[in-house]
Amino acid sequence: MKMKMKGKVINDFFKKYWMHYVAGVVFLVLTTYMQTIAPKLLGIIIDILSMEDINKEKILFYLGMMIIASIGAFITRYIWRYLIIGNSRNLECYLRERLFQHFQTLPVQFYHQRKTGDLMAYAINDISAVRMSFGPGLAHIVNGIGMCTVSILAMARSVNFKLTLLSLLPIPIITLLMIKIGDLVRQRFKIVQENFAAISDRVQENISGIRVIKSYVQENEEVHRFDDLNETMRESNIKMVRVSSLLSPMIELCFGISFMISLIYGSSMVKNNVITLGDFVAFNGYLTMIIKPVSSIGRVINIIQKGIASFRRLNEIFQVQSDITDDSGDVTLTEIGGDIEINNLTFNYPDTEEAAIKNINIKLNKGKTLGIIGRTGSGKTTLVNLLLRLYNVERKDNH
Repeated sequence: MKMKMKGKVINDFFKKYWMHYVAGVVFLVLTTYMQTIAPKLLGIIIDILSMEDINKEKILFYLGMMIIASIGAFITRYIWRYLIIGNSRNLECYLRERLFQHFQTLPVQFYHQRKTGDLMAYAINDISAVRMSFGPGLAHIVNGIGMCTVSILAMARSVNFKLTLLSLLPIPIITLLMIKIGDLVRQRFKIVQENFAAISDRVQENISGIRVIKSYVQENEEVHRFDDLNETMRESNIKMVRVSSLLSPMIELCFGISFMISLIYGSSMVKNNVITLGDFVAFNGYLTMIIKPVSSIGRVINIIQKGIASFRRLNEIFQVQSDITDDSGDVTLTEIGGDIEINNLTFNYPDTEEAAIKNINIKLNKGKTLGIIGRTGSGKTTLVNLLLRLYNVERKDNH
């Protein structure tokens, strides 16, 4: 049966665990809202302290509100992390189990065409990258969108729209940088995965064939080959990091410009009594809160792009189907009596024109023994493999 990861495997998982993600997102939004209360309350406290007649009761009240909001944010943060991050571990185990089950259904030919190291990379690195996308990646995206949306609305409505607009002018530049760098990260991460597969395959081959290597005194040669692969892996990782590491400094530079605009223009507004000192402090508090989610977008993009690259690689594997199938014309279980009969069997290995065996006829009754002899390459192993159904033989009506 053909399996499509995008349609079947992921959908089956979310049908079972979708409520965990919905509840996690709800608590994540609540956490974001509670975090954005603090700057406004701090601004109110500063305005009260600026008055000649300081009302201590109001100050204590708003300080208590800040403490309650912090406790609430702590509780809701614990809950959403448990639901979203914890559930991503369920996804990781689920995908690894389904991948292993799928490996059991694939024919021998598939394993002849794929390297062991490559298959190990699917089961370890790729599944881990997908888990990161549906765990920390999803959480950072929802938290970033919620934090930025609430903070910007509060800045525009509670403080000053014009000051908000001017301070956020560098944001479009950050967005363009994220799109461009994110695409480069995805491309280079795919190369990293391929190099990881090559290293894993080399290690596996050396461990399994260590007796042959030592017999032919090839230790130094194998070390040199591994060094070359290791150097290639190092270079591919450095190329990926070189691109991804550009994003955070660029984001910080853009936000430095935002703070410069806020301090210059905002301080003049305070001086001209357009906004209060408390509003100015609250505004900068909101601007500071935006920095963290936007700065983490660089990390989120790395996670998501890696997840997309791994998702596509896994999807290719799940779409591979076995060519060994049971036709409706095959014998049923009740017809099997222990006898083996082969009529005019001819078999070619995939992608070869010359027949490995040709016109083989065998009839072996239950309880009897048959000995097959022949020179090397005559087809003895091929015949046994076909009896074990390791390769598929097309049924013909007259055979």
